[in-house]
Amino acid sequence: MNMAALKKEVWQYCLKQNADGLAALDIQVKNIREALADETKSSVGDKYETARAMLHLEQQNIALQQVKLIEQKALLENLDIKRPVGRVAEGALLLTDRGYLFLSAGLGKVRIDDQVVFTLSATAPLGKKLMGLTIGDIAEVNNIRYRILDLC
Repeated sequence: MNMAALKKEVWQYCLKQNADGLAALDIQVKNIREALADETKSSVGDKYETARAMLHLEQQNIALQQVKLIEQKALLENLDIKRPVGRVAEGALLLTDRGYLFLSAGLGKVRIDDQVVFTLSATAPLGKKLMGLTIGDIAEVNNIRYRILDLC
């Protein structure tokens, strides 16, 4: 698979993972709302207050996760993956001497067919070091060097 095709596959995988994460959180929100309604109907006293407080905390945690995934979705949707790149920027797929890197959302390790690609954010330490570099350049993070062999 050529780099442009791999880049598109990784990007689509990232979008799907994001959509799946948002859908799972929507289900959790629905379940918490139902649990809150059940608590209101069936409980009284300290046990009732504790259960409601725990459900509200869980609701807040889910809301924070949703915000993060919505921001990630916007970043992914705004990437112009068809644009040719001469320098590393968000949306670039890099082949380094340590493997493939996709600068987008930090989702970690992705496997497309038999190819492993690490997705990382432009704000991650390695992402920051790579930004603006081109083929042949080297980025170093934590005494680990990454030489850019190809760029798409």
